[in-house]
Amino acid sequence: MYSSSVLANSSVWVDDNVKIPMRTDASFTKGNIITSVPIKSEVVVVQTNESGWSEVEFDEYKGWMVTRYLTDEPFSNPEAEKLSKKLLELQNELAEQKSLIQGMEILTKSQQDEIDSVNIEIYQSEASALRIDELQNNLRNSNSRNDVLVKNLAILKGRAESLYSTDLLTLITTIALIVGLVIGVIFNRASIQKVHSMYSI
Repeated sequence: MYSSSVLANSSVWVDDNVKIPMRTDASFTKGNIITSVPIKSEVVVVQTNESGWSEVEFDEYKGWMVTRYLTDEPFSNPEAEKLSKKLLELQNELAEQKSLIQGMEILTKSQQDEIDSVNIEIYQSEASALRIDELQNNLRNSNSRNDVLVKNLAILKGRAESLYSTDLLTLITTIALIVGLVIGVIFNRASIQKVHSMYSI
């Protein structure tokens, strides 16, 4: 219960099962109620008189209340305290979960960055592989063209050798013909000289 030794401007609490009226003066005069203060509300004592009234302040109100409805002991509600403790535990657990989620988000982002980096490397590797395939195709095409050139060169060489053989045979034949003609001319002249010599005798 409220102790008269509580100093002015001290906090006390409304102790009853219903709302307690705050009045404009220390009396039960009809129509002097300013407001009704809920139970377990904290009020500030301004002064207390010997007739069992206390002048108090509550929110923006200032008036008189019956002193026996006030107590200088804070209310103890085990169930409310239990719920408050549970709420605090849940809030701490929620904070831990939020911290864990943030850590997982950071880890996920790091893993995603690593995946993106690997994808870039794969793309670059695939591009390099395509370039290598292109170069290999060009090399095969070059080899094919070289084979064709070698074959054409062999054909040309064969033709050149054939032409060379033909020209050599023609040259030998021409030389032999010339030699034959020269020998024929020589024999002819020798025969003519011989005939002349016979007729000269």
